[in-house]
Amino acid sequence: MSSLVEEYGLYDLTKKERVIYLAKKDPFLKVERISQLAETTSHYVRTVLSEANLSLTKLRKQYVKKLEDKKDKNKLLLDLLNVNQLGNLDLLVHDNTVLNKRNKYNDIIGEKSNFLERTILFQDQNVPIMVNTTIVSENVGLNDFEELENRADTYFSENRIRAEVSDSNLAKLLNVSSGSPVLTLEKEIFVSEELIGLDLVYFIPGEIELLLKVNNDQITVINCENNL
Repeated sequence: MSSLVEEYGLYDLTKKERVIYLAKKDPFLKVERISQLAETTSHYVRTVLSEANLSLTKLRKQYVKKLEDKKDKNKLLLDLLNVNQLGNLDLLVHDNTVLNKRNKYNDIIGEKSNFLERTILFQDQNVPIMVNTTIVSENVGLNDFEELENRADTYFSENRIRAEVSDSNLAKLLNVSSGSPVLTLEKEIFVSEELIGLDLVYFIPGEIELLLKVNNDQITVINCENNL
């Protein structure tokens, strides 16, 4: 088997399976290139694609759309949040990483210590508005958070919103009583399909509202009407 075919990991596939796999994996390959990688003829490639009801043109459109959807989704929460309507906020990087109910994330964190971590407090005239905490394993070769959005093997989950009870560390940072309710916005971060990190934002209910766009690629933060 040629080194080209080995590169694509096609050891145990039949020629027909190779053609279909390559067409779906990279639909921008030309028929001649697919035939070379699958070690067959261009005529056979066209025959297989026709029998499988596969069109390279349609596959290319689907591939581009998938990339666009991934690009919109693969953003850290700070890149999704639009806080312009809150005015000029002060952003303070906290010395210690604050993760509400940290034991909930033992399956991700475990006993590991090699993590990229940061906690940012958003304040409006010294009044806490929200807290953003991001924690990512360094085992996947990351040097900073910005690299996440540029890696082809990175996947961010959909935005999740839930109500939680604050622990003492988060409550202190938000200047509320321990046990006070908080609204948690969360994204899970995957690299090569492995869960390697979390991106979370904690809000005080009753202080702010979230406006979510239909396409889920931007979240506008505004003051609650009863606090205006």
